[in-house]
Amino acid sequence: MKHTQTYIFLPKQINITASCFESHKIYPSKHQTTTLNMKTCLSLVFFYLFVGILSHRPNEVPNRIYVVSQDGKYPYHVAILDKIESKYFGFVDNICDGIIANERVVVAMKECFQDDEGKLRPLYDAKIYVGGLIDLDSDIAKQLTYSISSFKAPKNLPIVFLQVEEGKNLLTKVKVGDLEVAPQAVVFEKFKDSDQVTQRFQGKTLDATTYDRGFRHSTLEINEGQVYWKKSRGEPSHLRFSIEEDVNDGCMSSKGAPLVQVDGETVTLVGIGLGCDYRQMMEKDQYKPFSNARGMVLYKYNTIRNYWLPSVDVGELIVDVNQWEKVY
Repeated sequence: MKHTQTYIFLPKQINITASCFESHKIYPSKHQTTTLNMKTCLSLVFFYLFVGILSHRPNEVPNRIYVVSQDGKYPYHVAILDKIESKYFGFVDNICDGIIANERVVVAMKECFQDDEGKLRPLYDAKIYVGGLIDLDSDIAKQLTYSISSFKAPKNLPIVFLQVEEGKNLLTKVKVGDLEVAPQAVVFEKFKDSDQVTQRFQGKTLDATTYDRGFRHSTLEINEGQVYWKKSRGEPSHLRFSIEEDVNDGCMSSKGAPLVQVDGETVTLVGIGLGCDYRQMMEKDQYKPFSNARGMVLYKYNTIRNYWLPSVDVGELIVDVNQWEKVY
């Protein structure tokens, strides 16, 4: 799980591994090797840094969003794909984020599977894609796809458990050619109050991933005063972590998206995405609206990421399978 290499996105999704500082070589693809001198190598690296198309690197800028460039880099992340019946367009694809809890269970946000009345809707042709995949139509994705057989929605909690059919194992490693993906379950912790969360994670780098607008990643930190109790969306009061940022590039805390701490081989779940809020910037924020060519007044919006932090023993809830219901 340690990040050891730097990846640079080039046009047409060509990846360069910036290990040239040691070997003086770069690898445009697995089939071709090009030898460059140190001066050329450094020029390439700084050029792509300058134009702003640098992908994930060991020391990411906090809150900045990067496109994930490698299958299995975040092997605990799950994409859940099903179909929603639309009044005008028939059945349309619906994608939600989730986290691997154990060999048969995925945790997701209940709201992602509710209808307009707040009831769990039928899951048509629901599939789970495990291992943190960048392309859900790839050959390796076909071997990391599972059908949902049953679900469980704990009362008074915003989460839902999705279970795959008996005999299947979500943690099964899959290898296609030189690529191997090893899905991984997260470790759950129960947080009793905001002080415990702040003391536990303050100053530490956390990883956020989501399938909103493609598979993307960013890092962030929890600071004092950002964790609090709040009643939200009709649920009882629960611990919540919110961070406001000057980023308008989609929602990194989309429903079910995990916020984790990676420590060696251990991935600890810190929070699960509740969605994002947006705050309009005004002059009191030292921001002045401006007008476009048509004279329309334009405003800037800050994105507020929201996460649910477990204040219950999630692992214990999963073990109690008495309330599992079949998927339609």
